Parts: sequence; structure tokens; C-alpha cells
Amino acid sequence: MQIETQEVRCPTCGAVNGVPVPDAGVELKIKGYAAPFEDPTKIECSGGHSFWVYYC
Repeated sequence: MQIETQEVRCPTCGAVNGVPVPDAGVELKIKGYAAPFEDPTKIECSGGHSFWVYYC
């Protein structure tokens, strides 16, 4: 099974990062924080910043 990726930008520095996408057509929401009781994917950019991706 091939996992597709989508490019997103770090909200702090703008570095481009590849994020795994579970299903085609899923909207990605980028946040600089993790909200309680949600299930985000944590991403670390090449600049050392962390941000979270939510699949909507």
C-alpha cells in the first residue's frame, strides 16, 4: 500500500514539509498547538519547529 503525502508549510518559518494523508480528499488543518481531546499528527520542520496537523 502506498501512502500519499501532501506538502504543508510550517506556520512559524514557512518551511515546506511532507505530511502523510490517510485518504484522498481529506482536508488538512494546521495548528501551532495541540488541542485537548483531539488526535493530531505532530510534525517537526527542518527549522526545528513543531506543529500539528488535523485531518478533517
